[in-house]
Amino acid sequence: MTNKEFFDLISKYKKTVNPLGATAQCSHETRYKGIDWNSDLWKKANNPAGIKTLNGWKGPYINSDTWEQSSDGTVSNGSKQFLKFNSVEDGIAGYVDKVKQNYPKATESVDNVWGYLYGIMNGKYGPWATDLSYFDKLVDSVIRVAPECLGDDIWKSKLDSALTYAIKNKRITDKEANIIKALGAGNVTITAKLP
Repeated sequence: MTNKEFFDLISKYKKTVNPLGATAQCSHETRYKGIDWNSDLWKKANNPAGIKTLNGWKGPYINSDTWEQSSDGTVSNGSKQFLKFNSVEDGIAGYVDKVKQNYPKATESVDNVWGYLYGIMNGKYGPWATDLSYFDKLVDSVIRVAPECLGDDIWKSKLDSALTYAIKNKRITDKEANIIKALGAGNVTITAKLP
C-alpha cells in the first residue's frame, strides 16, 4: 500500500471524510520503523487507524501492545484488543463508520484538511488518541503525504489555501493554526494571517 493508493481508495468516501486528512491519519497510525503501512495492525488485521474493540465485542480482533497517555502526561503501556477486518476495503469502511458516528466536527469539514483534523481531536468522546501531541503528529503526516497525494507542484499552495480557509471560516482555533504554521516551517510556506 502506498499513501496515494490509500488516498484513491478513501476518496470514494469524500462526503464523509477528508481524503488527505484520513490518509495522513492512517499513514501515521500504520507507520512502523519509519515505514508507512508497516504496522502489524495493518498487515495482519487491515486496521488502518488503530481502531480498538468495544466492551463485549464478539467479532474478530487482534491483540497488540500499545500505550495510553493521561492528561498529566503519564504514559501507561499494555496490550489491547483491536478490530480485525477481513479486507482493506472493510478496514476503510470501518474507519469511515467510526468517523461518521463519533467525530461530527470532522464530517462537517470534509472539504478542509485542517478542519477535519481539528474534528478528529474533538469527537463526541474526546480525541481519537490519548497522545497529547497527536495533532502535531497529524500535521507532520499531512505535510509528509501531501506531495504524493496531491502532486509535487501544487501541494504547498493547496495546504496554504486550506489553512487560510480554515482560519477564515473558524474551522480551527488560533492554537491549531499556530501549530500548523510552526510545524510547516521549513516544509511548506504558510502565508495565512490569523484574524
